[in-house]
Amino acid sequence: MVSIDFESPELNYRRKFGGGKNQAIAKACGLSKGYRKIIDATAGLGEDSFILAALGAEVLLIERHPELFKALNAAMDRARENPELREIIGRMTLLEGDSKRLIPRLPSPEVILLDPMFPPREKSALVKKPLRLLKELVGEDLDSDELLPIALLHATRRVVVKRPKPAGFLNQQKPDFQIVGKSSRFDGYGAGKASI
Repeated sequence: MVSIDFESPELNYRRKFGGGKNQAIAKACGLSKGYRKIIDATAGLGEDSFILAALGAEVLLIERHPELFKALNAAMDRARENPELREIIGRMTLLEGDSKRLIPRLPSPEVILLDPMFPPREKSALVKKPLRLLKELVGEDLDSDELLPIALLHATRRVVVKRPKPAGFLNQQKPDFQIVGKSSRFDGYGAGKASI
């Protein structure tokens, strides 16, 4: 069972000292441009959504795996009891289902974030335990290429795809801009191509 804790020391540190709107995820999603309505179409462990909500975004999380959805729901319920986190969780809404079907039926957000399960690693080093457990539970996102065209149709400002640094482009589609971090990168598509 995957355990999700929005009160973990790691997330607490990232929320307080992670660099605010200078974080790669915040830059990629255009928070400094005032973009606030975000759909996280592949919520997973919900950490990126939590950080975006902590920075003032209103985030709709979509998760299709039933166990992961339950774990996210439980983590949000626990965090709501923490006065320090209540307002952040208040900016997060969780839906269960397949983003490919849900996104066309939802109000168009400014930004759609896609973070499909990373492709198999060529390095021998193990990924962090929570991500290993997540991959064991969820498996490969074999339909992730199909999500990009749907997201591009429905986001009003940009689509952001989180990828490992060496991975190919989602749907083999070259992005309009990139923000590269230590181990991952953010590929941006759509209205954000003129500037970050």
